[in-house]
Amino acid sequence: MAEDWSKIDRDWAKLEMKLKVYGLAQAKKLFAIVTARDKLLDQHEKAFRAAIQGAIKAGVKGDTLKELSVHKPVVAAQSDLDADCREITTEVKTLSTFCKECEVLGDTVEKLSDAVAKLLKSSGGKAPAPKAKMVDKIEATRKELHEAATFRFKVDKFLVAFPKQYPAWLKHVVEKELEKGSGEAEKQREKEADKEGFSAEAFEDRAAELEALRKKVAKALAGAREALKEDLRNAAQLVKEANTDVTRMRKLLAEAKAQRDKFKKEIALLKDAKKILKLVDGLPEIVTEADAELKKVGTELKKAVSAK
Repeated sequence: MAEDWSKIDRDWAKLEMKLKVYGLAQAKKLFAIVTARDKLLDQHEKAFRAAIQGAIKAGVKGDTLKELSVHKPVVAAQSDLDADCREITTEVKTLSTFCKECEVLGDTVEKLSDAVAKLLKSSGGKAPAPKAKMVDKIEATRKELHEAATFRFKVDKFLVAFPKQYPAWLKHVVEKELEKGSGEAEKQREKEADKEGFSAEAFEDRAAELEALRKKVAKALAGAREALKEDLRNAAQLVKEANTDVTRMRKLLAEAKAQRDKFKKEIALLKDAKKILKLVDGLPEIVTEADAELKKVGTELKKAVSAK
C-alpha cells in the first residue's frame, strides 16, 4: 500500500512541474486577449465602414476596395483590419493550443485521480494524513484543467473562421457600404429634388392645372362660337378670357420643360422618374390643342366683325 502511494507521489510530482504554466487563470487570461481583440475588431470595422462612406461623400468613384483606396482614410482603416486579422490568427491559435494541452493534462490527472480513488477504496475511504492535501490538490487540479480546456469553445465561431474568410468578408462589407451609400445619396437627392419642386406630385399638380385650363378654354371658345351669331361683344370677351388662360397654359408648360431640362439628372434618380417625364411630354399636346382652337375662333371672330 505504501508503495502505491509512493507511485502516486512520484507521478504527481512530475505533473506539478508541468502544471506551473497551465491552469484556469492562464486560460482566462488568453481568452480575455481574444475577447479584447474581438472588441477592437468591431471598432475597426465601424471605422472602415465610416471611411468608405466618407469616400462616397467625397465623390470617389468605384465599385471595389482597390478603387476606393485612393481615399487615404480607407487605406488606414483597412490597415487596422489587416493587423486584426493577423493578430486574431495568432491569439485564437494560442488559446486553442493551450486549451488542448490542458485537456491532455486533465486526462492524465484524471487517471491519477482514478488511481487515488482505488487506493482510497481499498483503505476504507481515507488517505494517510500526509497524503490528504495531495489528494485534494489532485481533484481540484483535475476540475480546473477540464474547465480551462473548455475556453477554446467559448471563442466566437466568427473569430475562429475570420482569417480564412477575411478577403470575402472585406469584399462583402465594401459592397454593403456602397449599397448603403448609394441609397443614402438617392434619399438625399430626393429630398433636394422635393425642395426644388420637381417631385412627381408637383408635375401632377401642374398637369391637372393645365387640364383644368384646357376645359375652361374649351368652354369659353364654345360659348364664343355660339355668341358669334348674335352677340359679337360677348364673343370677343369670351375669346379674350380664353386667350388669357392659354397664355397661362403656355407659361406652365414652359416652366415644366425648363425644370425638366435643368434637373434632368436629378429627376432620373427619382423613383417616379418615368412618370414625371411622361407627364411633361404629354403637356404640350394639351396646350397645342387649346392654342389651335383659340386661333380658329379668333379668326372666325375677325371675319364676323369685318362682315358687320
